[in-house]
Amino acid sequence: GRPTAPGSRLNENGIDVEQYRRKQSTTAARRQLGWAEEGLYLTAIGRLSAEKGFDLLIEAVKQLRSEFPKLRLAIAGEGPTRAALEGQIRKDGLLDTCLLYTSD
Repeated sequence: GRPTAPGSRLNENGIDVEQYRRKQSTTAARRQLGWAEEGLYLTAIGRLSAEKGFDLLIEAVKQLRSEFPKLRLAIAGEGPTRAALEGQIRKDGLLDTCLLYTSD
């Protein structure tokens, strides 16, 4: 077996990593999502709830835009703060920068 530290044990990964291996090029994936081929994309996935801090992430992207004009944020998820996050994005003028995706 693999070496482990004294008093510890190895838990095998319960995720089939082959299932999540990249199946297409980054360029093809960006094209499929309607994203520009150039640019820096920050992605986040999770339940859209207050404790996750997506509002802070949006604020950080807003502050970074002047230094990184090609920065984009893509958030995938659903939850109770979705409407508030959409409002924050609209209010901050980030409709071209922050993208919200659902499971639909």
